[in-house]
Amino acid sequence: MQRTPLYLATAIATVLAMGTAHAQSVTPIRSGQTVEGRLTQNSPKESDGSAYALYHYRGNAGDRILVEMQSNDFDTFLTVGSRTGEDCDDCRRNDDGGEGTNSRLRYTLPANGQVQIRAGALGDDDLGRYSLKISAAPALVAARPQPLEIGREVTGVLGNNSPVDDEERPYQLWTLQGAPNQTLVVRMKSENLDSMLKYGQLNGSDFSQESEDDDGGQGLNSRLRITLDAQGRGAIRATTPMEDNSGSYTISAMVPAPARPPRVSDIDIGNSIRGKLDGNSNIDPEDDSQFNVYRIKGRAGQRLQVRLDSDDFDAKLRWGIFNGSEFILDSEDDDGGGGTNSRLTVTLDASGQGRIVVSALDGSGEGNYTLSVTNAPSGR
Repeated sequence: MQRTPLYLATAIATVLAMGTAHAQSVTPIRSGQTVEGRLTQNSPKESDGSAYALYHYRGNAGDRILVEMQSNDFDTFLTVGSRTGEDCDDCRRNDDGGEGTNSRLRYTLPANGQVQIRAGALGDDDLGRYSLKISAAPALVAARPQPLEIGREVTGVLGNNSPVDDEERPYQLWTLQGAPNQTLVVRMKSENLDSMLKYGQLNGSDFSQESEDDDGGQGLNSRLRITLDAQGRGAIRATTPMEDNSGSYTISAMVPAPARPPRVSDIDIGNSIRGKLDGNSNIDPEDDSQFNVYRIKGRAGQRLQVRLDSDDFDAKLRWGIFNGSEFILDSEDDDGGGGTNSRLTVTLDASGQGRIVVSALDGSGEGNYTLSVTNAPSGR
C-alpha cells in the first residue's frame, strides 16, 4: 500500500475537520513556494458564483505570512483564515492589495499554526490562470510613541517598516500632554495616502481607543476633536484605512479657534458678481471647509432666484440665517443649476433680507465662481 505523505495527510485531516471543502479540492502550500493554478467552470464556487481554489498552509503559532495572488486573466480575491467559509470570524480578505487587480495580504498564524487560503476571483464570470505565493512576513515592529507638541505641525511617514495594527494597517503613535480636560483639534493631512486618526489613552504599551475619524478633514484628510484626560494626557494613532497604503503626512494638535461671526458681503438683486473660494474665505471650524456669505436686501417676502456657477468646483448654495457664528439652514441646492452648478429659489424675510452661503459640495474645492441674484420667475 502506498503511504500518503505526512504533510498531505495532515492537510486533508485539517480540511475535513474544518468542514469547508472536500478533501480532494485542497492543495498544500509551503512558505517560499509559488504555485500555478487555474480557475475553471468546474472549480468550487462561492455563494455569489465566483470560482476559487482551496489551499492549506501549516507553520508555527504566531508566525506572520505574506500571501500574494496574481493573474493576467481576472481580478483576484484572497481569503485567509482558520476556516474560509462565509461565516469565518478570523478571516482576512483582500481584493486589490497587490499591483493592479492582484491581491496581497499578511496574516498571523493561530495557535495550531494552520490556515486555509482561498485563491478566488472577484467576479462570477472570472476564470483563468493565476499564481499563489506564500512567504514570511516581517516581524511586528514595536510602536515607539513620539511626543506631539500642541500648536505645532510635524511630519510623519507610514511605510513597510511601520508598526501595524490587528488589521495589518501601518500606524505611528503620538502622545499629547496639555491641560487637564483640554479640548484640541487634531488634523492629519497627506497627498500620498488616505489618512485616518484614532484617539485614546496608553496603558503601558496598550492603546485604548476612544474615537476615530477617516475623512473628517478636506478630501481624504482626517480631523478629530478630542478632549485630554484629567491629567492632560492623550494618545493618537496616525494610520490609514488601507493595509498597503504608505507615504508621508503632517499631523498637528491645535487649540480650536474661537467661533466668530463670518464675514459678509452684499450683493444687489439683478446683479452678478465674480468671487473666489480660497484661503481668504471664511473657515468652518467644524470641518475646515471654506465658504463665503452674501447678504441680499429687497422687499419683505420677495421671491428671488440665486445661481452659483463654477468651472473649478462642484457648487453648493445654502440659504438661511446666522445667529452669531451658528448658521440656521432653511434650504440648500447642489446641482439645480445644471451640471455641477447650483440654483435656489428663496424668499426674503420680514425685514427684506436673507443670507446666501457659497461653498463647494465636498468642502475641499476652491476656485472662481459667478453668483447672480434675480427675481424669481412668476409661479415659482
